[in-house]
Amino acid sequence: MEETSGFYILRFPNDFEVSGLTIIKNSIKEDEKYICIYVNTNEPLGRQLFTLSHELYHVLFERSNELASYYKERMKKPY
Repeated sequence: MEETSGFYILRFPNDFEVSGLTIIKNSIKEDEKYICIYVNTNEPLGRQLFTLSHELYHVLFERSNELASYYKERMKKPY
């Protein structure tokens, strides 16, 4: 399986009217990625859970082809 630099869920308050977001970035190391989901803790708990679910959807379904290709290529490389 592919080596990922990390999958992180960050939760902290902000006053920018952002409920959450997802960022997928390349690592400094070649062929590694960071997946980071942010959730605003100023929102009510129900909204936080919705936001987390919504952002996971983006990672698992909307970007699934991109990530599947990435993981498939990594699996081809010897460890």
